[in-house]
Amino acid sequence: MVNLSMHIIGTGAAVPKRVITNEDITKVGDTSDEWITSRTGIKERRMLSGEALQDLAKDAAREALDAANIAAADLDLIIVATFTPTNFTPNTACYLKSTMGAGKAVAFDINSACSGFAYSLWVAQSIMAVHGYKNALIIGADALSIVTNWDDRSTFVLFGDGAGAAVLCGEDEASRGEILASTVHNFDDEGHSLFVTGINNGTPFYKPGTSEKSIVTMDGKTVFRFATVVCVDIMRELAEKAKVTLDEVSYFVLHQANGRIIDHVAGKLKLPIERFFKNVDKYGNTSAASVPIALHQMMQECRPKTGELVMLAAFGGGLTAGGAVFRV
Repeated sequence: MVNLSMHIIGTGAAVPKRVITNEDITKVGDTSDEWITSRTGIKERRMLSGEALQDLAKDAAREALDAANIAAADLDLIIVATFTPTNFTPNTACYLKSTMGAGKAVAFDINSACSGFAYSLWVAQSIMAVHGYKNALIIGADALSIVTNWDDRSTFVLFGDGAGAAVLCGEDEASRGEILASTVHNFDDEGHSLFVTGINNGTPFYKPGTSEKSIVTMDGKTVFRFATVVCVDIMRELAEKAKVTLDEVSYFVLHQANGRIIDHVAGKLKLPIERFFKNVDKYGNTSAASVPIALHQMMQECRPKTGELVMLAAFGGGLTAGGAVFRV
């Protein structure tokens, strides 16, 4: 075990060029801009239209590496969180390793749904501490448009595509972005409140009765209740681990699943909503990409001062949850 402090030293993000507005969504099914906005806070989202998700991941990675002033050749580790990869194999992380010139990096994907970025950070920290790795690239990337159930208006209004990235540095001399605490948790989803079915092609020896599509199925009320409880718990746990108070945190970056969830969490903790960064109105729910895209945008737009605290929190299918707190 190597005793090194871990730092977030660069972020990046990339989204498809095509913007899908609520007006566009009304052409898909029986809904309206007012219905979507009032229930979710979403006004538009980005969807793949000819791009490959793995190339969005690469664009986000390039931006994060540039911000960190780190060359791809200096990376020891690449972790991509996704459940909608462009290819099952080679995995997305291996694609990045080979196309970005990260020759010495260990590269693999993980799947923790919308909590994927929090899990990738936690896994990267653990591996870096054990093996003494100095530089890691973590990415959240998902294309939910390809698994959306376009017959279910309660879910097809929610989702978008994108990728976000961060560079971690495991060096004590790093001058910014020290991670004070991180955590992940799993909970049984006994009611199957959030899941995406797998491939069901059959074989020459077994023909399934039906050929199901891989689509998102979600019990919105159950997920809302889970999210609002677990986010509060995660945030309190992170504050305790980091030996800080929530009042000391300047910016909260939560999974951008639904604007009402973020509002509910802020109200429950009696914290000013202005400290909760939101971009769900522009991008919708991008699953594992949600937190890193929002983090990157927050860092670019809000420009937190040196020493200020930023807290990340996410929740997703599994059921999963996780987060981190770092000092800018």
